[in-house]
Amino acid sequence: MAPNILDFHVDGDSEDRGSCGTLEAQLLLDNALGPGWSATQWAASAFAAEHFLAAMLNLIRNPNITSSHLFRADISYDSDNDASMLASAPLSALQPKISRIVTRLLQVTHKLSQGVKTGYEKRGHHDRVVPQRKFQDTYARLKEVYAKQIINNWREQTDPGKHVFEDLAITAFLIELWRGMYDIVPACERLSDASSTLIHFPGFVDIGCGNGLLVHLLRAEGYHGSGFDVRQRRSWTMYPKDVQESLHVKILVPSIFESARDRISEDRSFSSESFEPGVFIISNHADELTAWTPLLALLSNSPFVAIPCCSHSLGGTRFRAPKSLRSARSMTGHVPTRMLENKDSSKGSLVVDAIRNRQAAESGSLRRRDTDNTDADDDDEHKLTRQASTPLDDQVSSGKAPSKKSQPSAYAALCNYVSLLATEVGYFPETEMLRIPSTRNACMVGRKWKTSEAEGESTEAPVTALFGKLDEVEKRRREDMVRGIVTSEMGMSLEEVHRDWLLRAEAIAGNSGRGH
Repeated sequence: MAPNILDFHVDGDSEDRGSCGTLEAQLLLDNALGPGWSATQWAASAFAAEHFLAAMLNLIRNPNITSSHLFRADISYDSDNDASMLASAPLSALQPKISRIVTRLLQVTHKLSQGVKTGYEKRGHHDRVVPQRKFQDTYARLKEVYAKQIINNWREQTDPGKHVFEDLAITAFLIELWRGMYDIVPACERLSDASSTLIHFPGFVDIGCGNGLLVHLLRAEGYHGSGFDVRQRRSWTMYPKDVQESLHVKILVPSIFESARDRISEDRSFSSESFEPGVFIISNHADELTAWTPLLALLSNSPFVAIPCCSHSLGGTRFRAPKSLRSARSMTGHVPTRMLENKDSSKGSLVVDAIRNRQAAESGSLRRRDTDNTDADDDDEHKLTRQASTPLDDQVSSGKAPSKKSQPSAYAALCNYVSLLATEVGYFPETEMLRIPSTRNACMVGRKWKTSEAEGESTEAPVTALFGKLDEVEKRRREDMVRGIVTSEMGMSLEEVHRDWLLRAEAIAGNSGRGH
């Protein structure tokens, strides 16, 4: 299979070029390709050969082997044998999977070549934290070792074609991240005495571990750690005994709620144990714990990785994340009282609605307008709160609701919110767009502390010196900081947030949903 671009013209004006009939184009293609080659699929192009060449060289040099269909196989050199193989396999004889690969290859090369011509620049950048070559080498090895066995024994209702490859890719990313952070290598690269290579690794905890596959893969690669979730999943029983013993059913109640819990009459047996100091926290689609990830990491003085998915407030309820933290908004979003009292103002009702919407979004208590539609799509729910995440001053000055085009997606807003929380408590968060088969592929890495308020500055000390056990004074200072952030962001007392959290946790524990 060799993609190519051919220069041929048809009779008529320039506007007619590329619009010739299928039979005529096929004859032209066959004559241009030469003996032994046959075009399986083709498409007219408006770009030149140099644009196509640049796009193809980029694909060959930077194969995205985690993509659907096309690059799950290695790119091989076209040998002389390729011609005879293709000659004996006309389009009608191609297997369905090969046919999809051909179609995908044509689509990708056409799209990228057009992008080269128009000077397209990517908005999402990969490989900022972990080099691409290291990641893909490790991913290819993991896929070869684990993929088939796990897929054949998959016990969840979810699609293994997505979740298995996604967790394999996240495992590869973590292996290479930890290689740089802790100077630790996977088990297959260690010498017989591996104790020296593990001395600096603090272990990991996967909060909201779901099916436990990520914990299983990391432990199989020689990294000690554990995971917990509110429910046991079917997959847990298929893992080795040591992995099963490291997966726990637990409803985490953040330790800062302990002071509030004493003042709440309900007696519930939830776990509020703290993590080991310095343990690496993994938050992969942790839902209710996603926004808590940098705060939990601060309390245990730990590095973290957060891969957000569904948007939940610090109280555990569904919400659309605001563009900025409430502490920042309180300094710029003040509305004079006289504006609220001016009933004749054409903007008065808009101001009141904007404030109510903003307060509801900040507290995590925003309700859908259609309360009966509990199964509505996530995006539909977020459409109801777009106005709440727009700066209030913009709404007041314009006198009209903001345009949808000015709003980030709910997912982008959540990712930004997690980064803002991490920055607020002192981390220097790094963002990586993971090479995983998912549209929710943004990853926030907290492995550095800010050294100043200047943008782009962070600590460069060894990770073992940055994270670990805290003295009691610093521990209390961080707990007070987190309490302040939670009450500020939620706009309610700690007792109220705690009560909402417990009610939400009970509801999740009693739900037998599919999960990740």
